[in-house]
Amino acid sequence: MTGRVPEDLAVVVDAGGAVLVWSAGAQRLLGYEPAEVVGRSVQPLLAAELPPSARRHLADGWRWSSEVALRHRNGDRIVVCLQGTPLDAGTGRPLWLVTGAARVPLSGRDQPGAATLWDLTLAQLPMPVAIYDRRARFVAANESMTRIMGLPVAEMRGKTVWEIESSPPYDEYDRLQRQALRTGRTVFHEQHALAPGETREHAWSMYFCPLKDENGTVQGLSAVVFDTTEQYWARRHLAVLNDASMRIGSTLDVTRTAEELAEVAVAGFADFVTVDLLESVVLGDEPGPLRPGEPVAVRRTAQRSVLAHCPESVAAPGDAFHYPVDTPPVRTLLAGHGTRHQPGDPGMQEWLRTCQARAESVARHVIHSVLLVPLRARGVTLGLAHFLRHRTPESFTEDDQRLAEEIVARAAVSVDNARRYTRERRTALALQRSLLPRG
Repeated sequence: MTGRVPEDLAVVVDAGGAVLVWSAGAQRLLGYEPAEVVGRSVQPLLAAELPPSARRHLADGWRWSSEVALRHRNGDRIVVCLQGTPLDAGTGRPLWLVTGAARVPLSGRDQPGAATLWDLTLAQLPMPVAIYDRRARFVAANESMTRIMGLPVAEMRGKTVWEIESSPPYDEYDRLQRQALRTGRTVFHEQHALAPGETREHAWSMYFCPLKDENGTVQGLSAVVFDTTEQYWARRHLAVLNDASMRIGSTLDVTRTAEELAEVAVAGFADFVTVDLLESVVLGDEPGPLRPGEPVAVRRTAQRSVLAHCPESVAAPGDAFHYPVDTPPVRTLLAGHGTRHQPGDPGMQEWLRTCQARAESVARHVIHSVLLVPLRARGVTLGLAHFLRHRTPESFTEDDQRLAEEIVARAAVSVDNARRYTRERRTALALQRSLLPRG
């Protein structure tokens, strides 16, 4: 339970924070005689900093209401429910009439009130929140919002979101905010974009909510943003798997199956993909076992990029070459499972040194993440898929690796079926030719 002091505190403070009027109620509440405080700063009377909302409204010259911790003359701390009303003094800088009453816990321990807790909640919410007025102009934001916007509140105040950041998709955000203000209905929007204060793209779910008074009149707008990047990538991965199940293995052709794998991966989660099959697989023969300490002969069967004509590639489709001994591709083939790398890793550096053109391509296109996944079917190794990123800022994750291994496994079965079909068809044709009359 709490005791309550009558609401007769009244103080007038000038724009510089000096006390001009000190009422009898204020004297009873805090114990100071008027002569002790009039003409002096209010700062010694504050037991804690003003809540963020009160500071914002003071700076804007707007009426405010908040719980404030004050210091009694004897040193006690008193939590007071204060209301500040601006008074036009004709000088361009308002005076402030501050009125209110105190809530004093009988236990002797100060408890924060609802207003204080509400201010703290908004300020400390982990999701970004911003407030706009009826003209869609910025009023205030919490710390999370200022961080992702990369600007302090003072630089954004009074501007529309389009004026704050004059580039897409902020024109769309501005339109949606005005729609919410006009209709009085909450607007939901999803966007995958780079925020000004962030270094990588995020998936954002946004709610533009009109703020209404007790009469239902729209007085402003709140923008609440949720980071849904993990959910975005989960949906993206499901879409890639669905795409892979429909597109990979549409023909009994080894090359076309490899191309389908590369197309699905580039459309879904990689920036550049190559598929190298063992030379024996391309010829339709049964691949032999891989041995440590020996190079591996492969043929570039397919490649795709988010860039036109695959400028990252140092080999053309159909080119035959060898993976050098004890390089990441050979080690991945021998391990039989996917591996993730970065160009700065020691093993990758050794591999890049074996081909100057490859090293130059990695540097020129700023390739920063590499995922290698072997194609294996029925216990037989058929080749290796390379997944690289240079436009996507995030490195490959464990989830990306699991996705790649799943679609590569599907492709490997189709490649093996196509290889077997090629071999059996070649055998059948040879048999037919052997049965034809020599004449």
